Amino acid sequence: SEFPVEKINKTFRDNRRVGLGIMGFADMLYKLKVPYNSEQGLATAKRVMHLVDVTAHDYSEQIAKEKGTFPNWEISIFGPKEKNRKQRNAALTTVAPTGSISMLLDCSSGIEPFFALSYQKEVMSGQKLMYINEILEKELKDLNLYREDILKEIERTGSIQHIAEIPENIRKIYVTAMDISAEA
Repeated sequence: SEFPVEKINKTFRDNRRVGLGIMGFADMLYKLKVPYNSEQGLATAKRVMHLVDVTAHDYSEQIAKEKGTFPNWEISIFGPKEKNRKQRNAALTTVAPTGSISMLLDCSSGIEPFFALSYQKEVMSGQKLMYINEILEKELKDLNLYREDILKEIERTGSIQHIAEIPENIRKIYVTAMDISAEA
């Protein structure tokens, strides 16, 4: 990357920061039938991010053996005065949303829950297309609940929490950002 100010360019290159993260986390929880706002959901998040973090650090060490450490290694927390862990990068992970990429791949962005399970998308011709989460769509079909009235209600609210015909155990799994507390 090139930045407009040379001081920023130097800092950027001297630290070799990488922003590895995840996307599709909410999809994974839906597929595993794990509620986002549960202890199991939190435990799953910890396991996934631990794997990403450990793997990132291991590979950064491996690359440092081949290509050397980042220029500011000596004065970093990884340097000889602290951890003495030779790495190619000063920072490796981030919890950033993956907005455009996740839209292209039709999955949830970052670690956040979905904002809505269904919504309308207006295309250039002015036509409005209904989008419904494909994992929920399959679930509704399996339950013989994939009906026009239910789909319209999900599209209207973005949620299934108020639809009594959908079993409670399914409603617990398919939560959206608007269905859970900020702490969750």
